[in-house]
Amino acid sequence: MSKVELGDMVCDNITGFMGVVVGKAEYLTGCDQFVIQPKCYEDDGKYPEANWFDVGRLKVLCKGEVSKVEVQGDKPGADYTAPIK
Repeated sequence: MSKVELGDMVCDNITGFMGVVVGKAEYLTGCDQFVIQPKCYEDDGKYPEANWFDVGRLKVLCKGEVSKVEVQGDKPGADYTAPIK
């Protein structure tokens, strides 16, 4: 299994949920998690919700799918939309 990193395109082995890794959480217990953001918009125009997954459930499909994020506004922040390639 490839090491999961920010910007990778991944798939959850259980649900098939796919998207780009946009965040991570590291825990003392070793059960690290990554937040996955789907890349496409749904038919009704709503932005798909990102979800958290344990690292052991993720398969890397493409390394470095997103490698650079354009900063929107005068400073970066978690309130901005995730990047779409």
